[in-house]
Amino acid sequence: MALWSWFLLHVLLYPLCAGATGYNENCIFEVFSECKRCSFDYGADRYYCLKKCLNILNKDMDGPCNNFYENKYVYDAFDTYNSNLQQETALRTLAKHCGLYFGMALNYGKLHDQKYMNIASKQFSSITAENACKWSYLQPKKDFRNYEACDKIIRESVKHDQVVRGHALSWARSTQNPKWFTEGNFTKEETIGILKDHIDDVLRYYGTNVYVWDVVNEPISDTNNKVLKVGHWYPKIKNYIDIAFIQAAKSRKHPNIKLFINDYNVASSRGYTAKKAQKLYDLVVDMKQRGIPIDGVGFQLHVDINYSLVDGVKANIERFGNIGVDVHMTEIDVGCAPRESKCASGWGEKQEQMQAEVYAALMRVCLDTDACKSYTIWGAVDKYTWIQAGHNPLLYDKKYQPKLAVKALMDTLSDNNVWVNRYYQRINRKPVADVLDEISSSPWNDFHGVEQHENIFGMEDEL
Repeated sequence: MALWSWFLLHVLLYPLCAGATGYNENCIFEVFSECKRCSFDYGADRYYCLKKCLNILNKDMDGPCNNFYENKYVYDAFDTYNSNLQQETALRTLAKHCGLYFGMALNYGKLHDQKYMNIASKQFSSITAENACKWSYLQPKKDFRNYEACDKIIRESVKHDQVVRGHALSWARSTQNPKWFTEGNFTKEETIGILKDHIDDVLRYYGTNVYVWDVVNEPISDTNNKVLKVGHWYPKIKNYIDIAFIQAAKSRKHPNIKLFINDYNVASSRGYTAKKAQKLYDLVVDMKQRGIPIDGVGFQLHVDINYSLVDGVKANIERFGNIGVDVHMTEIDVGCAPRESKCASGWGEKQEQMQAEVYAALMRVCLDTDACKSYTIWGAVDKYTWIQAGHNPLLYDKKYQPKLAVKALMDTLSDNNVWVNRYYQRINRKPVADVLDEISSSPWNDFHGVEQHENIFGMEDEL
């Protein structure tokens, strides 16, 4: 505990522990060692726990707190203690003890904001460049590369002993692919050469400074009867994913640099994302069977406070783990409503608590599944979110103050599941082990997938 915290404890607890026997330093230690479990409760429950604990200490004839004065100072002191303890214990430290990277997306344009950077450097052990390492930024013109912004993100990460997730080498269809490429009239052979050259240049340049790359981003189609998204690569190059991963494996400077596919609406194998999740799973199984060097998948997880499919996320991670593939939660944010919608109920204590429960439940799943290695939030401060105003999807509010989600994550990382239990109570479900597969109620229950696979898998003529 920091010295200033200890000083505050002495000042606030003096009225408590200066009873008939006078000031007793041992009483301070006794209160916070014996009653610390009360910090795991919330609201009135916490004060009830603390009052009960203190009454026991007060009546212990042989204890150091016998006959101390009981009054409101004890609750103020305990709040101060908990607040100081949370400030001194970083989320990244707790996650490290659990064998997990705890990450955030860092915005290059906000590196000048010292409050923002203090949160980023202290709380997170993994950094993803929100935009600066995307292809459109690295190669804005065909014959011109500009790595300055991405370099600066990586230098900041190295300075603060953080690892870097590289995001992303190619996009199925997006403005994040550079305009010169998307509007160019390139032949099939030229397009393959462009893809290979870009991957080779970036991986050789950054070497071991980046420990994982999203090689292909958002390739899975949102259309019911399609597997791959029609876009800048497909169907012109039907096996572009194979080409990208094989090139990345050749260009990486160390085999421990991991190669990932990253996508949205694929995290849960149950509910409304079941079909798209199945398409991704089948694609990765096929790649593994054919020896394509893929190491992991990223689940983006842009969700909201009513997200009810955490059990399906666990089932999905487990099945990827069973085929030897790592999973990263790569872009988590939890808004007050779906991203395209307005927040009908506004933002208040209820919404903040629901948000904390979702963050905690996702963390619990990551901790409980061996394949989940990283938990990354798409930002840190509500002031700088990519989602429309009012959604408040991140861990810190617009004034840089920690929200309940910070405490919920700290508690969950400390193996206290009070927030997780509240999540399951709220959605009226039990954890995944006790829940039947919900695929029968999914809008994708007509998905079979066999015909679609025949046209795109196993085609190696263009490698």
